[in-house]
Amino acid sequence: MPPNNRSRVGAALALTVGLVALVVLLAPGGAKVTRAGTASGPVGVGPAHWTGPNAFGNFGKLPPRPPSPHTAVDNLTNPGNGEIMPSTNTHVIFWLPPGYHYSEATDAAYEAQALKYFSDVGGSQILNTTTQYSGNNGTPSTTSNFIASVVDTTAFPHAGTSADPVTQGDLNSEVFNQIGAHSWGLGMTNMYFVFLPNNVVDCNHAPPNANCNTNVYCAYHTYGWSGSDTPANDFVWADIPDNRSIYSLGGCGNSNVTGNPSADTTLSSVEHEHLEAVTDPRLNAWMDSTGGENGDKCNRNMGVANADPTVANNYLGAGNADLFRIQREWSNKVSGCAASLTSTGSFVESPAPAGSDVTKVVAEATIAGNPADSLTYTLTFKNPSNQDDAFNIQAVDTLPAGVQYLGSGTATFSLGNLAPHQTVTKTFVAHPSVPLAAGSTIVNSATFSFDDSTGTAQPTITRTASTTVVNAPPVLTVPGPQTQDYHDSLSFGVSATDADAGDTLLFSASGLPNGLTLTDNGNRTATVSGTINDVPAVYVATITVTDQHNTPVSDTVQITVTREETTTTYTGPTVIAQNFPVTLTATLLEDGTTGPSPSGQAVTLSVGAQSCVGNADAGGNVSCTIPNVTVPLGPEPLAAVFAGDTYYLPSSDKSQTAIVFAFLPGGNFALGDATAATATPSAVVTFWSAQWSALNSLSGGSAPANFKGFASSFSPSTPTCGGTWTAKPGNSGHPPKGPLPSYLGVVVSSSVSKKGSTISGNIVHIVVVKTSPGYSPNPGHVGKGTIVATLC
Repeated sequence: MPPNNRSRVGAALALTVGLVALVVLLAPGGAKVTRAGTASGPVGVGPAHWTGPNAFGNFGKLPPRPPSPHTAVDNLTNPGNGEIMPSTNTHVIFWLPPGYHYSEATDAAYEAQALKYFSDVGGSQILNTTTQYSGNNGTPSTTSNFIASVVDTTAFPHAGTSADPVTQGDLNSEVFNQIGAHSWGLGMTNMYFVFLPNNVVDCNHAPPNANCNTNVYCAYHTYGWSGSDTPANDFVWADIPDNRSIYSLGGCGNSNVTGNPSADTTLSSVEHEHLEAVTDPRLNAWMDSTGGENGDKCNRNMGVANADPTVANNYLGAGNADLFRIQREWSNKVSGCAASLTSTGSFVESPAPAGSDVTKVVAEATIAGNPADSLTYTLTFKNPSNQDDAFNIQAVDTLPAGVQYLGSGTATFSLGNLAPHQTVTKTFVAHPSVPLAAGSTIVNSATFSFDDSTGTAQPTITRTASTTVVNAPPVLTVPGPQTQDYHDSLSFGVSATDADAGDTLLFSASGLPNGLTLTDNGNRTATVSGTINDVPAVYVATITVTDQHNTPVSDTVQITVTREETTTTYTGPTVIAQNFPVTLTATLLEDGTTGPSPSGQAVTLSVGAQSCVGNADAGGNVSCTIPNVTVPLGPEPLAAVFAGDTYYLPSSDKSQTAIVFAFLPGGNFALGDATAATATPSAVVTFWSAQWSALNSLSGGSAPANFKGFASSFSPSTPTCGGTWTAKPGNSGHPPKGPLPSYLGVVVSSSVSKKGSTISGNIVHIVVVKTSPGYSPNPGHVGKGTIVATLC
């Protein structure tokens, strides 16, 4: 459709009208009144200002207009100080001949919805936007009184087709006739709205080159006059085609907020023309540099409701219960489209949500406080305004300490824009990031911010939601007293129960003997185990379990560490020479297998009445030396005694006996190795005799016959296994006089030989012979006895 179509109609249609019309008056109570009306006199019609789907324009000759001052924003100006409408008394004419109807609704429903606008618009904020535009006759007010409506069933003067449309002149006459029929008023405080039905073509004049509802406009406002064209004689009116008719379907909008799309859509054009007429009734007042009026500059701008034809953007009437989807109007105060006007701030009536308009709730009144728990928060923001939008709504949610949403303690949500009475809801689920303390109240705070329609930030609103952490403490179970030896292993279990299935229980222990540790099994049980290496004593260990929500729960276990059992074993010599030093040895072992730790235990080793003290090494070995053995000859008890210490129980070994013997002060007697080897404990062996070589057998051969059995010297000087000896024939070696020691050390030789006058032999063994009486240095008095022990 061509923009700014300014096709002319007659500037002054001089008509003589003599009509009788059937007029149906819709009284305020809804009753229809039928009566005849007449009007006569010269009637004129002025220029019209139309609005179309995407353009606006005029037809008819506009009055001269002084130049407008230049402004940075193309605001409306009134350089000629033209007239405005200080208030409006509205009159509605439903011209509905038989056979015609309104689209998409019953006629009665269409009419009723249309009349709601006229009943409700007075005092509204959308009308208040006009109060900033004054003229030579004052300033518009928010007063708009609905006076009456009529349903005129008179036939159209023309066919209402493209070839024979209803014209502006027809409508001008219709308005004039209804004024005369009902004694309605003229001038700048009265306005008339002519609603045309579906399937009617109306144009500014007959074709060709006509501007019509089929090709140019959705509605227009104009004025006529009676007599002369003066403000007092003028009557302001608007042509309101059915904006959802077959000729305008889709082109003039698509609103459906009450279930009556034809009326809902058309009423935006009604409001458009109404408020344009208030600010420019005679087309000589408020326009911008292009000729656009306050409605044109915001044509079909529904604000947030632009996005959805079913969203209302004005709530008027009693209790603001009547829904409308009507366009915004240009406001010089904000240099933009507005639905309201105030004298302060950003010059619009900003939404002011309060109370239950803005809420924050949490679904969970209580939680156990575990990371698996959910906190379901719902943010709600309602725009309570009856006409102004809320823009750029944001909620910054500050989560309680220990609670996170998507890994953060702060969540920011863009909630978009809201038309009046719209509500937005955002639900999100947060979770504790750590276990939360039982009994604590976790408070979530959300701060809401938004802008008004001018982009001005409004005061923020804070809402909170609280959840209480309800969590039962765990119940700990520990065993009774425990007892175990030092250096032995000990193991026992502890456990706990918790009514809160999601709790993770953590165990710990203090006061355990060294070597024991607690292992948390991760399944609400724990095990204390290890090898005790602490001082034997009574320990009181504290076992603690925590669910990480409540004060930890503790109980004690008495652990008695007893001294470890030991085994002491004498391991030293059992054949001991008198008048010589002797080194005694033993072992001190734990349980007979392992050396003590710590080591160094004192162990007393003794032979007969003589003793010495040795200390155990890490392997349990003990040794000490008696410098000179003086105990009696013969069997003497051996002992290894550990008296016990801090860590170990006492133990001893007294199971063995030593044979204490003596060597002769000088020289020594000898036996043949074969004889000694075959001697039984009761067999008597001869170590000194004139028949020694016959009485002693040697594995290395027979001894010289003149060797009597006494070796006078040794190499080394003390008889030693592996050593050697020498002797002289007969008794020339000066054997001892006697008596002999009762237990005598005797060397054993496997070989005896003679070289010159020297007899020599080796020493393969040393045995202890219990001597028999009868010895004499004379070889005729033999020396003999029984072998009772072997030294080496």
